[in-house]
Amino acid sequence: MMPSTHSSPYKGGACRTPCDFSQKHADKGKWQVVQAHSRRSDGFAGWSKGRSERQRGAAVPRSVRATLSDQQQALVRKGFDQLRKAPGDSLALARQLHTEVSHSTDVYDLEVRALFELHRYEESLAVWDRLPAGQKNVLCLRKTRARALQALGRLHEAEAVWRDLYENHSRTPQHKKINGLALGRVLEQMGGKKEQEALVIFTQVRQGLATKPDTPCDDQEVELTLARYFEGMGGEGNLHTALQILTGLRQKKANNRPDTPCKDIKIEMTLARLFERLGDKSVQKAYAIWLDLHHKIPHNREIELGLAISLNKLATPESKREALERLTSMRRRAAGNRPDTPCDDRGIELILARVLQDIGGSRNREQALAILLHRQQRLSPTESGTPCYDRRVELALGRYWQMAGGAESQ
Repeated sequence: MMPSTHSSPYKGGACRTPCDFSQKHADKGKWQVVQAHSRRSDGFAGWSKGRSERQRGAAVPRSVRATLSDQQQALVRKGFDQLRKAPGDSLALARQLHTEVSHSTDVYDLEVRALFELHRYEESLAVWDRLPAGQKNVLCLRKTRARALQALGRLHEAEAVWRDLYENHSRTPQHKKINGLALGRVLEQMGGKKEQEALVIFTQVRQGLATKPDTPCDDQEVELTLARYFEGMGGEGNLHTALQILTGLRQKKANNRPDTPCKDIKIEMTLARLFERLGDKSVQKAYAIWLDLHHKIPHNREIELGLAISLNKLATPESKREALERLTSMRRRAAGNRPDTPCDDRGIELILARVLQDIGGSRNREQALAILLHRQQRLSPTESGTPCYDRRVELALGRYWQMAGGAESQ
């Protein structure tokens, strides 16, 4: 299964964020801009939801409980509010609070999530390892641990955590949905027979929310997850099923008007990616969606990347050149306006390498390989030239050598 272009470590966007926090952005009240990897609700309400889950998720012994003052609770709220945009500041707040209070579940939760958002997955797991025994059973902390394991490629360990949460700790329909989708995504990532099991889990979650058996439910996240699953599986039948789900969602959001763009960015982006998979004339439909989104919501990273991919797939010299120009500009901005300098954005780097390779020519192919090897070296646990834990980087390198052919691909 080909990797998604989403930037998160999670299927469909990734970052499938810790617990139930979500972030919503609006464009003058007309467009709800919800990042494909975002699952948070606003501010204190989201923090309170996570807090209640921490309180009832496990019986924490009195010896390891800690009570926060009103001022300390305000700092924790501030840390969660800025977690997405400034995880470094959230981490600093958590560590400041550790000097004032010991064994606070809220503070530990903020610390591990901040480390996760900073992609410091090993450190996030190390914090969990140091937790008192009673706090290791707290649900939110276990979820963040599972996501860190998944990001590191330790999929069997992540599966065990999510399976236990899904089967034994899904006390409400919302928890069953969150845990079931997370378990399914891990199984999907594992591939093979596990992919078929993922479909069983996704179907169970859908049926639990639907009014009738074998019918779509009213939960958009579940329906999008199923559409992405069928898209990822490939094959004419699966792609047709994904298209049915997405066109149904889109039409419902567009007041039942067929073939009409809706105001939901996640549906539009997922549909555009599916059109790219379908190929031929559908690529032009994908390009039209990305261009429309670009005009309505400028300077959105995912949309800019999607537009560049679509231009590359149009496969004309002019469209490939425009894709290269857009990616080069994005990379320069992400690298602090330094030209020809690698940035920390994996999505930009991998897509730029793909475009360079598709354009062809020895110089472009050398640049593409240099980008991929640099990403591998940064993430490799040992010396350079050895595989890293990032599946997307390794797949991109494999695809490079496959396209390069000759003795080097052996």
